[in-house]
Amino acid sequence: MTPQTQASKSPEILAPVGNRDMALAAIHNGAHALYVGMPGFNARARTYDFDYDELADLIELSHHHDVKVYIALNILIFQNEWPPLLEGLQTVMVLNPDAFIIQDIGLLRIIKTLNPKQQVHASTQMSVSGPEGMEYLSDLDISRFILAREMSLEEIATTTKTRPEEVEVFVHGALCVAYSGQCLTSERMGGRSANRGQCAQSCRMPYEVMVDGKVTPNQNAPFPLSPLDLCILPKIAELINTGVHSLKIEGRYKEPEYVASTVKAYSQAIQQALEGKKVQPNTQDLEVSFSRGLHTGWLEGTNHQTLVQGQTSNHKGLLIGRIIQVLGKRKFPTLLIESNYPLSTGDSLYICSQEGRFINGGKVYQLKHCKQNYEIEFAKDFSLKGLRKGSVVYLNRSPALDKTLQRSWKDKNEHKKTPIFMSVKAHKNETLQIKLSDAWGNEVFAESMEKLDQAMKAPISTHKLQNELSALGGSPYSLAECQIDLQDNLYIHHKVIRELRRSLVDKLTRLRTHKAQPILFSEQAQKLIESTLQKAGPDDEKSSLPLKQCPSLTLLLRDPEQIDALAGLNNISCVYLDFPHGVPYGPSLEKLKQLGLATGICTLRMMKPEQHRFLKDIIKHKPDCILIRNLGALQVLQSSTIAHECQLIGDFSLNISNALSGDYFLTKGIDRLCPSYDLNKVQLFSLLSASQAQRYEITIHQYMPSFHMEYCVYARFLSDGSDISNCGIPCRQKKIELRDEKGIDHPVFPDKECRNTMYNGTPQSAALYLPEFIEAGVKYFRIEALNEKSDELKRKILIYQDILNSPHQAETKLSQLGVEEKFGISEGQMSFSDNYQSRKKE
Repeated sequence: MTPQTQASKSPEILAPVGNRDMALAAIHNGAHALYVGMPGFNARARTYDFDYDELADLIELSHHHDVKVYIALNILIFQNEWPPLLEGLQTVMVLNPDAFIIQDIGLLRIIKTLNPKQQVHASTQMSVSGPEGMEYLSDLDISRFILAREMSLEEIATTTKTRPEEVEVFVHGALCVAYSGQCLTSERMGGRSANRGQCAQSCRMPYEVMVDGKVTPNQNAPFPLSPLDLCILPKIAELINTGVHSLKIEGRYKEPEYVASTVKAYSQAIQQALEGKKVQPNTQDLEVSFSRGLHTGWLEGTNHQTLVQGQTSNHKGLLIGRIIQVLGKRKFPTLLIESNYPLSTGDSLYICSQEGRFINGGKVYQLKHCKQNYEIEFAKDFSLKGLRKGSVVYLNRSPALDKTLQRSWKDKNEHKKTPIFMSVKAHKNETLQIKLSDAWGNEVFAESMEKLDQAMKAPISTHKLQNELSALGGSPYSLAECQIDLQDNLYIHHKVIRELRRSLVDKLTRLRTHKAQPILFSEQAQKLIESTLQKAGPDDEKSSLPLKQCPSLTLLLRDPEQIDALAGLNNISCVYLDFPHGVPYGPSLEKLKQLGLATGICTLRMMKPEQHRFLKDIIKHKPDCILIRNLGALQVLQSSTIAHECQLIGDFSLNISNALSGDYFLTKGIDRLCPSYDLNKVQLFSLLSASQAQRYEITIHQYMPSFHMEYCVYARFLSDGSDISNCGIPCRQKKIELRDEKGIDHPVFPDKECRNTMYNGTPQSAALYLPEFIEAGVKYFRIEALNEKSDELKRKILIYQDILNSPHQAETKLSQLGVEEKFGISEGQMSFSDNYQSRKKE
């Protein structure tokens, strides 16, 4: 079987790399490709950053072993970052990485301008969840899409069969509760952006589940948003059959031992599946390396009861047994544990209650083994408080397992070997001639300086010649085949054979790792960055919109009763409706028309394959505006007649953070855009100054949409159902809020497809910056309502209209608004520092 045929049947194993040992662990345990962060710019801000020389060494090492290297540059790019980033891109591109993993569309345009031949993969941060979104981006020459983790086997298969691009999916590691690219919790709660690699792990924090304003027993789940870890090994055969090209392992924050155990397990499982055998995964090593509990995620569809157990948010490891007896009054704290697992001193144990709540953990100081029981002593400061018979014991670190796994990359005898092929010709009165090749078509040749002569005493045999040639020692090669054409009775000195062998190995290695440096079009890339400046400015003629001379408000409502607040108000350009599951749009649209207001409907934040039902409903209602929140919806709507009948407005969830990204959408028919909520004041004004500011809509009052989840908190805590078919739809009768450790309640709303959004309980306002926005040329300012009653909402709208009319009163009016809010009001991310907050491990 040729390598090409094998590659077409066997999916790529893509492993995370946060340091050199992780790379070695991945390479020597069977990974086909690695992904590593771009120095200074990537979505794992706390990992070690390779410098450019180290990155060059890593790429050469990987290519030496036929392993590809993908550079993760999967963050949003701010307008003022182009100069240093452009310089860094050129430095990395000459190292010949196999691909860049990209979130930002403006950055993608720059890379393709710099080097049109450079492969680019669309990050899962781009929030692509089906073929429709892929089609919309088809003009960008993206070779691979990394799909949202929330897709099922059926949805993945639909996508691979519909699109020509490669498809990559996550198969193992931490599961984010929110859609990647759609989480703003870290931004709002901690001033750290998940879209900038600074996730604050807010989903792993404790929350109290509040139902209709009251604390409710939350089924022993203090961490109601912390999912189990992903492990699709039980479904590996079915996933391969969907036609995916690459299986991605999460974990650039993890240890090399985690990489070794995970890559090895998936390599073995893939081999079993390809051979038609039943896959029998042994997950013990995986769980000891890192596990919050393993789950197949969304591959088998929706099950809100199993995805999140909620008892813990940390690594607990492998379940090994239970406490039989707590032995007090000993020199050292001692437990009697029932377990079949071979424990050793130095092992780390994690102990929790029978309900799953963490109690204590520590290292095994001494132990005695008797049949299936262990008497385990801990250090003197280990507390026995809370431990009792029946408490559950997990193993979450094993030095013995670590040592075994480390041999895979520390012991040269365990290293991966690349098969090579030799062809030898040894004839009298001719030089010794040897060809060396690999399976990928690389071939080198060497011959002896002297011609061969007849042996006087000890002629070389075919067996001895092959033994000399196969003595590849510490090289990364193994001799798979050796064809020898040897005439009888010839003498060849072993030194000649050894020198030829070494020469051939060196030549082949250079050939395998050498790639011609790409031609970079730096001047064209710089011109592309500057091109948006030519369109910038307050000239309304540059926009296709019937723009007003004076700034106006747009309103976003989430409850039909909020429409009552609009009677008698003016200077409102459009009202967007974003109603929860089960609330129809028809009556509210009619009511808005009677008030003489332009109507709008919001699409969903995400759209699965062929999930067009809601879009058909929007088209049927023929609103004046559609607020578009995902790429798939944008593709479907722009392909329909509605695109010529109403305004299409791109929302914050398209993640526009620089002028090049905005320009991409504006030139493809979007009428105006709401910038990403990741931008602070400086970054936002930098974007506006390089853009057509009159075609941007700025949200000046909102409750930040923090988590956007396929997971339904209502179904999980107010029913026993797995999905909408059997949950009883409790969201129609009840309201859930999640109370954080500071006592702030964050409302949770379901959308039309039962996806949940948790909104930050403290609203934020950009009112203080209105004069500067107006001076920059912005015409549209949005107020987003959440659960306000109509009279409360009307007061808010009037306050903002007063600020628009008299910007110098902004501070006084904002103070008045803050008094009305339960948890006050803040400037949110607008006031955060302009600096990228590096949290790298030194």
